Amino acid sequence: MRSAGFLQTEEGGKPQKEREDIWSVMERLLVAAGARRLDGAGTRVHFEKDGEIETFHRPHSVEKAKRYQVRAARAFAERIGRKA
Repeated sequence: MRSAGFLQTEEGGKPQKEREDIWSVMERLLVAAGARRLDGAGTRVHFEKDGEIETFHRPHSVEKAKRYQVRAARAFAERIGRKA
């Protein structure tokens, strides 16, 4: 198992935890990194810190994060000064 910053992955890049947990983890980690969570219209969720903004669409029915959302969260964490 290798560490991929704030999300643990198995060899081959598959998530160690089930994806339904990852959305909640992403939200908590971005807030813990100092970002403000702002609910937008519909399913949009914005995170803002020091003028940097990232927007996500909250997963429907079950909270399953998509791979592109995990990549975007990592990139945002790096932009706000957290190593992902």
